[in-house]
Amino acid sequence: METLLFLSDTFTSNVAKAVGSSSSCIQEASTNCQNVIVAAIICGTIVLITLIVAVSLLVYFRIKNSKLGKQQEAERIKEKEDKWFSLRKEYQSAILSILKLKETPNQKKDTLVERKAESEEQKDDSKEKYIKELRDCIKWIDSQME
Repeated sequence: METLLFLSDTFTSNVAKAVGSSSSCIQEASTNCQNVIVAAIICGTIVLITLIVAVSLLVYFRIKNSKLGKQQEAERIKEKEDKWFSLRKEYQSAILSILKLKETPNQKKDTLVERKAESEEQKDDSKEKYIKELRDCIKWIDSQME
């Protein structure tokens, strides 16, 4: 049994020696222009794909940022309009409260009321001026909103 094992080892080593000595006779395929062109095409394709991906990402982020900017601008304009609207609403409520006080009928008809009528007329004039100023403010707000 050991003899067979020894023979198999020797046979393997002899075959390796034979192949090693004949390897100098084997010729490798030399590179030619076609191989260089194929390699250049492959490298160029890889570079082109990389450029396409990079440009696509740049365009995507630019579009995303422009949409975000437009959205922020729209929110800012809406907030501004809401502020103007609340200011206009405040002025209108002030006018309405003055007009409600003016329209309420007096329950007491005394001489005391008649005496105060003159002072009320003066107050009414000041209220009219105040109402006029508030209306002017509302007109100004409307002009600013446009």
